[in-house]
Amino acid sequence: TRCALVTGVQTCALPISIYLTVSALNANIISGSFGFYQVKKNTLHEFFNKFQVFRLEDLNEFIKAKEPEKVIDPDTRNNLLAHYIKQGRLVRIRREVYQTIPPGESSENYTIDPYLLTSKLAADAVLSHHTALEASAKAYSIFNTFYYWTKKEIRYPFEYQGLKFKSVQQPKILLEKKQENFGIKLVYRKEQALKVT
Repeated sequence: TRCALVTGVQTCALPISIYLTVSALNANIISGSFGFYQVKKNTLHEFFNKFQVFRLEDLNEFIKAKEPEKVIDPDTRNNLLAHYIKQGRLVRIRREVYQTIPPGESSENYTIDPYLLTSKLAADAVLSHHTALEASAKAYSIFNTFYYWTKKEIRYPFEYQGLKFKSVQQPKILLEKKQENFGIKLVYRKEQALKVT
């Protein structure tokens, strides 16, 4: 290391090898590739194109399936998501729930699919009541309130884009008998599986 006095202050020049190492490290941190071990951009774009609404666990599972050798660091993942939010590619709806915005669209004008959103508001969300009928194409009218079952009680309704989403605790008798999946079927919407009662 070479040092010199500049206006009375000692300064040191790092060896070129150290400088390049630090520069590469900073580049990785800025790009958000360090904790994800350079997850391919194509993998992320494929995920964004497939999921209009997703939870963090959806992203983790998708990357593990596509690139099983990758190690996912939560902090770096969150920094990467923040990067795409800043670019207008993602919108954070609530904790762990995100909406993807197609290229060329703006978050202000892009309408979310309320059934997809309902299915992601809890990790165990099951579309219920009139919402289940609508998703199954068995309803004769459409409501502005969307209902879903979940084991965890969420007291207050959630509103997004002028729509209301309300949770209902799953019937205790099913939980007590460990029959949480009784009467539940899958319906597919935009290539995503939704649980409905």
